[in-house]
Amino acid sequence: MSIEAWENRYTVRKFSETNREINPEHLKYLETVLNNLPYQCNVKSDIWIYLGSSDRDLEIRKWLMENVYNQWNEKDQIQEHRLPVLQAPAIMLCCKTNKPWLDGAGDRPARDVEDIANRGEGIFTGALISSLIHLGYKVGTFRCTEGLEQENPSSKLEYFSN
Repeated sequence: MSIEAWENRYTVRKFSETNREINPEHLKYLETVLNNLPYQCNVKSDIWIYLGSSDRDLEIRKWLMENVYNQWNEKDQIQEHRLPVLQAPAIMLCCKTNKPWLDGAGDRPARDVEDIANRGEGIFTGALISSLIHLGYKVGTFRCTEGLEQENPSSKLEYFSN
């Protein structure tokens, strides 16, 4: 293991037009990682979606950049798009279900279940980032989802779900 992968790590804001190939064996490895990570207290609330560079995937990624992954200014105007959502060779998208659920007997308050679900999402993201860095990829993480809260959020959620 090389510590340099971590010492030289940064959040990619712009991806080059070269080195855009993703090894299919690496995708299978990431799938295995995701399928074998333990859930915190068995609380489940997320679905991971791989979006590559097919025309359909790029269409979805463009919609996400324009409608979800952006920041707004005080005048309710888009201030900044998260361009890497569209520009990266691929993205791993974490989608939350409507409500996290506790699998098995449990009487935890809803607030605790939501908090555990959020921590689980972070743990899964950390495992993916670590795996990708060790596989030699440059990565970026974005959770700037202000666009979802602007201009009819329920219709955006419905559109995306469909």
